[in-house]
Amino acid sequence: RLCARARGASSGLPGLANEAIEAALDRVRAACRAATGERDVALAEGASDGGSSMGFVACLLAWLGLSAVGVACAAVPTARSRIETPCRQLSLASRCWAQGTLRSRLLAVGISGLLSLAAVLRFLCIFILECGVAHIYLRLEGFGDIERLDLLDITFPGMVSYFWHAGAYLTVFLVVLCSAGLAFGTIIASCIAWLVPLSDARHRGSLRAILFVARFTFVDVVLFSHMVSLLHFVVSLPLDAAAEHIVRPQTGVYTGIASCLIVVVVAKGLLTLSSADDEPCATLGLRRSVVFGIIIVAGLASWLVADFVRCSYAQLVGDVLPQTAFSGASLVASTVHADAVLGVVICTLLGLAPLLQVVAAVAEALGRRMKLLADLGSALAIVDVFALGSIAMLWEIDRIALWIVSHKFGGLCDALERAAGVGCIGVSAGPTWGMAGLFLAA
Repeated sequence: RLCARARGASSGLPGLANEAIEAALDRVRAACRAATGERDVALAEGASDGGSSMGFVACLLAWLGLSAVGVACAAVPTARSRIETPCRQLSLASRCWAQGTLRSRLLAVGISGLLSLAAVLRFLCIFILECGVAHIYLRLEGFGDIERLDLLDITFPGMVSYFWHAGAYLTVFLVVLCSAGLAFGTIIASCIAWLVPLSDARHRGSLRAILFVARFTFVDVVLFSHMVSLLHFVVSLPLDAAAEHIVRPQTGVYTGIASCLIVVVVAKGLLTLSSADDEPCATLGLRRSVVFGIIIVAGLASWLVADFVRCSYAQLVGDVLPQTAFSGASLVASTVHADAVLGVVICTLLGLAPLLQVVAAVAEALGRRMKLLADLGSALAIVDVFALGSIAMLWEIDRIALWIVSHKFGGLCDALERAAGVGCIGVSAGPTWGMAGLFLAA
């Protein structure tokens, strides 16, 4: 791509000739032709200009194709079996289509389109889009940011590969299992519940299982919230300068979150369409609901107020950074400061959704039906997922930090360690008493 840009580079402003720069550009172009050949340069130029648009067109066609397949699976069995087969033996998609009204058929098309969209978004998140970036900003007092060093562009395959080579095996297991395996599994299971004829009991069981398992696909939120907070630090330099290390989520994380939310909304909608959802659900009783609600609120409050993790920095970075403690509130605040969207998602999944669970449980014990709040709260509350993910991240945060820095300065860090016996960065993190409140709420 650099060679492709060198071919079209201008020697200066329009109307101004600069023979020295033009001669240098000629030498660069000659070197590019000798090293790669004109064909490779043309391919690189084409990939740089048209790759993103072709990827968008391919994903759009895939979404339209999958949506058409879903609508066909709803309409064809209905047309063939309208007389011979009772309606309750048809799939939920065919039942919607068989009603024959404009609203029901738009609902069938909409659900098929949403499931297709969830699959396409998850594919984009896993295989195409960047999930995050790591930067170092160099700042000078009175001048602001004067330089940005791009340490790493994080993609899902690259993240799994680097985590594996860094020895963060538990994090790799959680990311692959939840972000890929369970994410595609819940989408496929939702398609089966929508398109395959099942009994009402099986519909109810499968859809409630999907709502429960879908929470674990938010593991990306857990991973990046910890990376954004624990790996954000500022190093003071001479002459009133400073270097700030920042990890920020990118579009891949947002598409993954959108895919998870679509699965939750569709599963809840299918559960509402199923006649089995009219059955009353068992409650814990008023006393137990209140007690459990108090435990959840108290646990989350203690996690927010008390320090739940303490970070110590070692090696070269440890000489300039003090030990740092994080409470739940400081972690949420750091996440909101780094990325507002991810911060809102964290507040919803760790604050609003558990409160919905508590309110719905107490309301059900008082005889008031709040199944929508109960199902959404159960599907979105990820306190237990966040607690388990926190343990994995704290256990392996040192290897993850070393991977981020070594990707840019690996050779320099190795040479420094051989010459002076000290590495570039080391991070050790351990839980404190605030973690007990998080596990209590979980």
